[in-house]
Amino acid sequence: MSFHIRINFGKNKPSARGKKKEKQPPAEPLPGVQAQTKERQAGKSERDYAAWILEHLPAELPAYARAAAEELGGRVQGLKFWVPGDREPVCFEYNAKSEADLQYWLFREACTRAALKMELRSRRQDELRYRFVMDHAEDGRWIYRQNPGYEYDTIHDSRKVWMELALRMALPVLPPEEGQAFVEKYERLLNNCYRTPRWGYDRGSGVFREISDSPRLDWNGVEQPAPGTVIGVDHP
Repeated sequence: MSFHIRINFGKNKPSARGKKKEKQPPAEPLPGVQAQTKERQAGKSERDYAAWILEHLPAELPAYARAAAEELGGRVQGLKFWVPGDREPVCFEYNAKSEADLQYWLFREACTRAALKMELRSRRQDELRYRFVMDHAEDGRWIYRQNPGYEYDTIHDSRKVWMELALRMALPVLPPEEGQAFVEKYERLLNNCYRTPRWGYDRGSGVFREISDSPRLDWNGVEQPAPGTVIGVDHP
């Protein structure tokens, strides 16, 4: 992210008649601006990180997903990453410990962006694998469709697919500790609506498998689907 500050020292006072106007020395940049410039010039550039990411993505990745991964979505400044904000021009997003740390963090983010694009194109087919699918809301309650045949006896969660895709792309590239932390993060997020963990990641198959029949809860702790919220069977 480039920051530019214009310093206006005002116009020079008129010189006496017959005397040459003295040239003012160039203004020195403010200390903070100077530090930012040095930090921005040091280390890898955004282009370097983007090139490394594209080099390490799967070769068979669709072009539309690769394009999504290539967009960093923000600006690199030294070991910091900034993104556009809702209320401010930029918001601080990540402060890396090293160039390698920032590189792997950006790679995880890129894999996630690509996975989200891919999940959108397969969502309808994926919904059929679950017993219940959110249809619409009535009086503050979700109303569900029910599939006649299903693999998972729970409510469809689109996060499962894109998390699986992101992990399959990222784990072969990340160091073991980084990869394990990535798996644990997604396991925690995928299970955050269940009374006890229902999903566990299987590295061998690259998918989340059911490890319990724990019911899914809404944010008020009510088990879902609640009584009277299933509207019938949804035929493909």
